[in-house]
Amino acid sequence: MSQTGSRGLWLLLVLVVVAVGCGKPIQVMPVPSPPVTRSVTISPQPTFCTIPWETGIAYPQWNSSGYGANDTVWRSEVATLKAQTNSCWIEMPVLFTQMSNSSTSMQAESNAPTPAALTAGVEYAHSLGLKVFVTFLMSVKQPGGWAGSIRFSNLLDEMAWFANYWKAIAPYTQAAEVSMVDQLAFGVEEQWLQTFASPNLWNQLISAVSHVYSRQLVYDMNWSASGVVLQDWMRNKSLTTIGVDAYWPLTSYKRKLSMADITSQWLAIVKPQLDSLSRQLGREIIIGEMGFRDDEFAGYATWQSSNSGRKDPQEQSWLFDVAIAELRADTHVAGVFLWGWQDTGAFDLKGSVAVATIATRYS
Repeated sequence: MSQTGSRGLWLLLVLVVVAVGCGKPIQVMPVPSPPVTRSVTISPQPTFCTIPWETGIAYPQWNSSGYGANDTVWRSEVATLKAQTNSCWIEMPVLFTQMSNSSTSMQAESNAPTPAALTAGVEYAHSLGLKVFVTFLMSVKQPGGWAGSIRFSNLLDEMAWFANYWKAIAPYTQAAEVSMVDQLAFGVEEQWLQTFASPNLWNQLISAVSHVYSRQLVYDMNWSASGVVLQDWMRNKSLTTIGVDAYWPLTSYKRKLSMADITSQWLAIVKPQLDSLSRQLGREIIIGEMGFRDDEFAGYATWQSSNSGRKDPQEQSWLFDVAIAELRADTHVAGVFLWGWQDTGAFDLKGSVAVATIATRYS
C-alpha cells in the first residue's frame, strides 16, 4: 500500500477516537485502496466450462513459491486434477496469521504464496480452462485459536484489526484483479467478528475490496454459524453471495455410515440449514469448502484432518457421492468446492476411490 493509503488508515482511527471523545456517532469512512494495475498481456483465450453450477476442488500450497512458475509439481497435478475429476473450478487458498485471538495485527503466513506466485498460478489454471476461486484463510498461533475465535472487547481494537486486515490482504486482492480471478472470498470463518463486530466495519471492508476487485465477491462462513440469523452486512450489494464451509458431523459418535444413513442424515441435518440460509439471503449460496477423510468414521467430527479410524476409502467415496448429489439437486445451492486434492492430510483426494465418484457427479 502507498504511504498515502497508510496515512489514510491511521487517520480513520484518529477520527474514531475524536468521535468517541465528543460523544458523536461514529462515521466509518471508506478505507483507501491501492491503485490497480491491470494486465495488458494478450493470450490465447482458453475454453472454460459453460455449466453455471460451480464444480471445484481446492489445491492449496503452503510455501512462498507455491502456485508459481517454478512449482512444477502443483502445475502437473492441476492438469491431472482437471482431467480426472471433471472439475470446472480450482480453489487456491492464501493463508494469513496472527499471534493470538486478541491481536490486532496480522500478515501473510511466512510460507504463504507471494502475490506474484498467486498471479502466475491463476494464469496457469486459466490456461487449462479452469476458473479460479481464491480464498483468504486466517490462522491464529495461540493454542486452540482459529479464525472464528478472533474477538475484541472494544471498538477501537476492532477498528485496528479491520484496518490491518485490509492492509494484509490488499496486495493479494490487487493480484486477484490483475490475474482476473473469477471469484474471491475476502474473509473465511471469522465467526465471532461476523456476528459481533460493527456492521459498518464489514461494509467498509467490502467497499475497500470491491473498489480493487471487480468480479464475484464472497464471504465464507463456518458451518456452525449457519443456523444463526443472517447479519445485515452479508446482504451488501457488492457481495455476490455467501459461502459455507460445510463440515457438519453426520453422526454424534464413531460409526461407519451406509449410503442410506448418509442420505437421511444429510436431509435431516445439512439441507435444512443451507436452505434456511439461502432464503434469508434471498439468493443461492455456495459451499466454499467440503471434505471427508478416508477412514471408517469419516462422517464423525468431519472437520478433523487426521484419521480417527481404520482407512476406508469407500466410506469417503460414499460421503462425496451422496453430498454432491444432494447439493446439485438443491435449488438453493450454486456450487461446491471439495477439500482437497493434495497437502490436506486425511482429506487428500489424489489417488483415492472418491475421484471417480466425483468425476461422475461433476459431469
